[in-house]
Amino acid sequence: MIGFQFDVSDASRAAEKLAANEKQFQAAISGALTEAGKDGLRLIKQKVSASTKVSQKRLGVRIKMRRYLKDGRVVLWVGADPVALDSLGTVRQNTRSAMAGKITRRGAFLAHIAGGGLRAFIREKSAHYKEDQYGDVAYGVGYKKSAWGSMKSRFPVRLAVVRIDDEVETAMGSLDIAMQENFDKHFLRRLNYEVVVKGARS
Repeated sequence: MIGFQFDVSDASRAAEKLAANEKQFQAAISGALTEAGKDGLRLIKQKVSASTKVSQKRLGVRIKMRRYLKDGRVVLWVGADPVALDSLGTVRQNTRSAMAGKITRRGAFLAHIAGGGLRAFIREKSAHYKEDQYGDVAYGVGYKKSAWGSMKSRFPVRLAVVRIDDEVETAMGSLDIAMQENFDKHFLRRLNYEVVVKGARS
């Protein structure tokens, strides 16, 4: 996972000016993280979709967790796991390739292997196998070779995926300053609500 680190020094000074207590401060931090995360996720998906040809709807980029650090910073973590080809839409196959959405994998084929329905795989021995286009898990390891040796060429196989970690990291790097500004904006609005509006009701 990859994360944004937010500097909360400006937020702390704003909290002091409004005489916010710790509960109000933490509530404003939590709310700002949620809203900044939604905004950031939308922008990340736009950028990653443009570079990978994976539609925003299909991208498996999501907020994994929120965590407060002891050094005065907060971190918003974003997942960047590979996206399985079969999750991009209806998987199809011709004599040379398997495809889904706008993505094609030369040499891949469709099969029911290791559960999960019909998915696209490639044999490691294939001339078209490229490590960066397939998952890290090898299926069929340990299969016994038949008397004719056919299993040796058929297995292991690997699942066709679209790796997005580099694109997500690049997108996040380009948004670093904007995300901090966005977080600060949401924090000030949330803090004002917690202290001035909500505080006046209690």
